[in-house]
Amino acid sequence: MSYITITDRDDGFGAQLQHILFGMLYAEAHGLIYIHKPISAMEHNYSGDSDFIHKIEDFLGLRDHYLSVGQVERYDVVAFWPLYNFVCLDFSRLFLESQALFSYKRIFWKNKLRVYDSGSSDIKYIAVHIRRPNPCDTRIDGADTPDSYYLDKIHMIRELYGGDVEFHIYSQGPAEMFQEFCHKDIVLHLDTDLCSTFLGLVSADILVTSRSALSYSAAMLTDGIVYFIGLGPLNPRCDRWILCE
Repeated sequence: MSYITITDRDDGFGAQLQHILFGMLYAEAHGLIYIHKPISAMEHNYSGDSDFIHKIEDFLGLRDHYLSVGQVERYDVVAFWPLYNFVCLDFSRLFLESQALFSYKRIFWKNKLRVYDSGSSDIKYIAVHIRRPNPCDTRIDGADTPDSYYLDKIHMIRELYGGDVEFHIYSQGPAEMFQEFCHKDIVLHLDTDLCSTFLGLVSADILVTSRSALSYSAAMLTDGIVYFIGLGPLNPRCDRWILCE
């Protein structure tokens, strides 16, 4: 068998996980075996934790379930543009038919508990990711989606499901920035740690994404309904995701 891996990245968790998942799709489509290249750098280590990347790799479960580049004699590295041009061209089909992603989702959930479990199947748990500027990433693009967009989606989902809903807002910034979201059926999760945030997004019955690779990669792993805001040509939509603009 032939092995492939992906190029190094040094940006945030969401972009790097998307890169990994795209690598799995590419390998599967070409009859190749995806191998893991250890993450060498990652943004958003707000506390300067020297063990940050190691914890992320443990959270993702990649080291224990995939061969690494140090364990095979020969492998090819798929460059960024060939990888994304291929996957984006037929993303929905590759994604929906993928056994590789199905297998990885089982790995991801190993030794993890889903966040929302009230014992009542009548309640719908909705995770809403609101991208806002942070100390490591002051890029405005994607962080400038107005509160009105998210409030509109919250209202729409309330109308659709009635009173049996509970919204969980995941974002960053001071609480006073989120006064409009104060409601009896809304729980704010502000500046929570990265892994807890991502687990909350993936666990939900419904995920409302932002223009962010963090919630995009969560959409690729969730079993829930996805309300998707267009993100760009490198983040294509699955046909099953509900497009919102």
